[in-house]
Amino acid sequence: MQNGTQFLINFLMRATKSRERLAYSIFEQ
Repeated sequence: MQNGTQFLINFLMRATKSRERLAYSIFEQ
């Protein structure tokens, strides 16, 4: 269970980072 939670946290962090990068690239245009 703890392993699954850690995986979920890592997945969410990665998704948030990529979403922020996407937003930055849109704003820079």
